[in-house]
Amino acid sequence: MCELQEKQKSWVEEVLKEKNFNKIEIEFPDFDPNGGQSSLMSFVKVLAEKNGEKSIFDLIIKRGRDDGCDPLNLKLIYVNEVYFYSQIVPCFEKFAKGKNVVPFENIPHCYGTITQEEQYVIVLENLKPKGFRLHNLHEPMDIDHVRLVVEAYAKWHAFSFALRDQQPWCFDELAQCSQEIRNCKIKDFVIPTTQREIDAVIEIYEKKKDSVMAEKLRALKVNCFQSLKDYYSANDDEDYLVIRHGDCWMNNFIFQYKENQTTPEKVAVIDWQLSMMGSPMLDLTHFLFYACSRKELDQLDDIINFYYDNLSKNILNLGSDPMKCYPKERLIQSFKHYAPSAIAGVPVMVKVCFTPDIPKKYDMSKVSEEGSFNCLLEGGMIDVEGYFKRIDDVLKLCVKRGFL
Repeated sequence: MCELQEKQKSWVEEVLKEKNFNKIEIEFPDFDPNGGQSSLMSFVKVLAEKNGEKSIFDLIIKRGRDDGCDPLNLKLIYVNEVYFYSQIVPCFEKFAKGKNVVPFENIPHCYGTITQEEQYVIVLENLKPKGFRLHNLHEPMDIDHVRLVVEAYAKWHAFSFALRDQQPWCFDELAQCSQEIRNCKIKDFVIPTTQREIDAVIEIYEKKKDSVMAEKLRALKVNCFQSLKDYYSANDDEDYLVIRHGDCWMNNFIFQYKENQTTPEKVAVIDWQLSMMGSPMLDLTHFLFYACSRKELDQLDDIINFYYDNLSKNILNLGSDPMKCYPKERLIQSFKHYAPSAIAGVPVMVKVCFTPDIPKKYDMSKVSEEGSFNCLLEGGMIDVEGYFKRIDDVLKLCVKRGFL
């Protein structure tokens, strides 16, 4: 067993012994010390006993990179996600229990977190053995997938609204402690990447002699700095606030399917590293414009109503008045207000969908030299017409709806 495996064994033992498990045996199937993207992940299988009963756990050990190079100040996102799982989730669970309501279940179970010597570790349930899997990144989500995510966001946001309504001191404390994340430098890399991809789409419109769309995108590019700053900040001027997910691209949702393996029946929302105080519409707009094609967005009014109906139901179950917590008219206003920051990201996110092997190349710790994420989107792009059509369809709907 290598040194890293020894460390991981000690982390798993620590969190399970806190839950009164003993005789802990750990296996490392397909051990990969390199892990994934902004964080490192390892998968372990654990056999443990409690009161003479044996249990088997499939776990993910998620930890921050510790190679000493941190141009993006990623340490803040590791600290933030540890805080999310160790403080925010338990607070919401306690609140739900007090209301005799089912807690938020669209999230992997966290067995414990560890912070020691600049190492930030989260031990999570591995949902893959239960059949959860990523949606195909290269295809937009259909309406069945979209509704599951929207329903999950509505449930999550409802906890913030109800807690803030009934225990504002508790909500403010949670939100304040998680706001250091605004100092992360990811936005400084996202903005030039976004502007470059907007320029690429402007060039296509100019070649097609569509001066109207080209001009609208030029205006969007000028304003995208402030729009993206809104996305990565705490929205101090916003009256209706939640602790939002904050990282709404398609690979942060995993689905469990019915027997036909095509119809989703459950979703889990993952990667809460950028969770922070903000408008719930930042989650909703960015998810919808990143994940959907024109076909799904043609049902936008129904989707928004579906979100609000579920939000209202969950707020009521938690003992608060949805009209007081988040009036429907304010939701509509906020959706339109925050839509441009999502629209600005559409060229980037669609480019991701049409660029092979993005998940393999996606390592945020290695993009510091040029000050952007452009290197991740270079080489091997296929189907330029399909890429442009997807963007064009979404942007023209946004123009029609007055978002752009």
